[in-house]
Amino acid sequence: MTETRQQRRARERAEQKSATRPGPNHRPVPEPVLVTERPRVVVDIDLAWQEVRRDPDDSHWEVDWTERESDTSDSAIGYHLEDCISQVVHDIRNEFAGSDVTLVWNLDAKAASEIEAQAITLPVA
Repeated sequence: MTETRQQRRARERAEQKSATRPGPNHRPVPEPVLVTERPRVVVDIDLAWQEVRRDPDDSHWEVDWTERESDTSDSAIGYHLEDCISQVVHDIRNEFAGSDVTLVWNLDAKAASEIEAQAITLPVA
């Protein structure tokens, strides 16, 4: 038995349609995201008032910080306590971006009294 003209046209259309139709959707399955713990960093910060007796206008705040687990350290000086603190905290956060940072403040007597007098809250993280 031969195929009719109508059957032949239907078969040809089906073949054309299947030839242009994309195959199964083979999207790659994304790898599962592993939650990794952020590294923890502890930074010791020494804050002290450096008084220059021969020229009181040169007296300044001095901040030294050191990361406990490595040799990473830096220092800064400033004439305004709040500016000095914010600059050091900014530098530390940039240095250890992507880490959980804990700040441990070591204050001299002048720094402790000045922080209390100005009601400055020292950041710890």
